[in-house]
Amino acid sequence: MSDRTPNTVRPLPYRVGRSAAISARRHRAAGVLLAFALIGGAGLLATSCQSSRSTGTPAPSAPALVDESAWRVPPRLEGEPDIRVRLERDATSVSITAPVAVLLDGSAYSTPLTIERGSVGWRVRSSDGRVRLVGGDARTRTLTIADIDGSSSYEDPIVLDGTPLAGRVVLHARPRVSEGVFDVVEHVPMETYVAGVISKELFGGWSLTAFRAQAIAARSYALHEQARRQRLGIHFDVASTTADQVYAGLSNNPTALRAVHDTAGLALTWDGGVLRTYYSSTCGGRSASACETWRCDGEFAYNRAGPIQTSPRVDCCAASPLFRWEVTRPRDALSRRIRAWGRAREHDVRNIKRVASVEVIERNAHDRPSRYRVTDDAGRSFELSPESLRVACNTGVRGLKNITRDTRVNSGDLDIEVRGRDVMLRGRGFGHGVGMCQYGAQGMSEMGIDAYDILAHYYPGAEIERVY
Repeated sequence: MSDRTPNTVRPLPYRVGRSAAISARRHRAAGVLLAFALIGGAGLLATSCQSSRSTGTPAPSAPALVDESAWRVPPRLEGEPDIRVRLERDATSVSITAPVAVLLDGSAYSTPLTIERGSVGWRVRSSDGRVRLVGGDARTRTLTIADIDGSSSYEDPIVLDGTPLAGRVVLHARPRVSEGVFDVVEHVPMETYVAGVISKELFGGWSLTAFRAQAIAARSYALHEQARRQRLGIHFDVASTTADQVYAGLSNNPTALRAVHDTAGLALTWDGGVLRTYYSSTCGGRSASACETWRCDGEFAYNRAGPIQTSPRVDCCAASPLFRWEVTRPRDALSRRIRAWGRAREHDVRNIKRVASVEVIERNAHDRPSRYRVTDDAGRSFELSPESLRVACNTGVRGLKNITRDTRVNSGDLDIEVRGRDVMLRGRGFGHGVGMCQYGAQGMSEMGIDAYDILAHYYPGAEIERVY
C-alpha cells in the first residue's frame, strides 16, 4: 500500500482534548480528523513477519531522499506552538557562536561568547577575555539568547555548545541546587523540534514511511508532555535525552524533513485528548502495558489509556541486533547496582544482600513478564516491575565499571539464571516495549504497509487528528 495523505480523508470538527488539552488554537477552517478505524490486516501481517523472521534477512531499506534543497520544515502553521526543550541540566557555562551577533536580553553581543552564572547576574566572556555583567541583580534568574534577527536559519544557525539551534534560548538559574548552575532551555517551533527528534530517533537510511509514523508519534508525545508540564508550572516541556525524546537541534536529514512536511500538525488522540505515545527501539515480539510499566494512579492516570496497554503483537523487529541478546554480570556487582537503585528511590530493595534468584511471578496476556521477584541469600524477597528491574541492573555505582553497550541490560523482558558468582541474563528487545516498536515500524514499511496502518498496529483504538 502507498502512504495516504491527509488530503484523502474527510474533514470533521476539531476537538480540543478533555484529558490532555493542548494549547493550540482552533483551526480556522475546522481541523481534519483522520477517521481511521486503526484496524490492521493482522493475518497478512503475521504471515509476512513470520516469513521475514524465518529467513533472518530484512528487506533492503528504502533510500533516504537526497535532494536536501527540496525540503525544509514547513512555514509556521497557524496555531503551531513553541515547545520548551531542556538541552542541558545543571550547566555551569555555555559557549555560543552566531553568524553576526546574538541578543542577550535585547542587547547585541558579538560572538563567540561564554556565559556563566554569577552571584548577581550573568557573566558574559568574549573571545578577547573581556567580561561583562548582564542582569546585575540576584533576582535576575533568567537570560534570553536570540539571533540578531530574532530567529535562526538552516544556513547560519546559532550554535550553543556545538548544537545548531533554530529557536531562542533561555538560561534558568537554579540556586536551590547549587550556586552558579542553570538549565539551558530552547524555545523552538514544534515542527522544527519534531524534525530534530526523528532525525535522532531513527536511522538515517530508514524509509520515509517509518519516519512519517515516527513524526506523528513524536509530535503526540511532545504535545501531551507540554500540556502536563505547563499545568505543573515547570520551566521546560521536554528533555532532549531519552528521559523524553532524543533531540540534537536543527536537522538537515531530508527524509526527516519530508516526513514532518507530510504530517505537520497531526497527532494521535484518544478519548478526546492527545495520546501519550510511548515508543521504544525493539519490542522483541511481545508488547508491554503502560500501566504495568509505570505508575497509573493519581496524576499518572494518563498511563491507563487503552491504546498504550498490551495488545496482540506480531513480530516485525527480527532485524534488530537486540531482538535477542545475552549478558553475564558478576553477582556481587549486580547486587550492588540493585541496592543503589533501591536507595535512590527509597524502595525496600535497598536492603537486599546478595542476589540468589530472580523469577517471573506475573506475565501479561501476551506472555511478556509484568512482575519479578528478586530473592537474596538471606531469604528476603522483593518485587519489581520489569522497567524498574532493567533500570536497577544498569544503575551506576562508584567503584564499579561503567555500563557499556556490551554489558547493558536492554529490556525488562528477561530470563535470569544465577550461576555461582555470575548472573546470566537473556533478554528480548531494547526498551520498555510500550507503544510503537521502531524496528517493527521499519519492518512493516518494508512490506509496503503505510504509516497510518503502522500506527494502527501499535496504538489500537486511537485516532489521528489535525490539532493545529
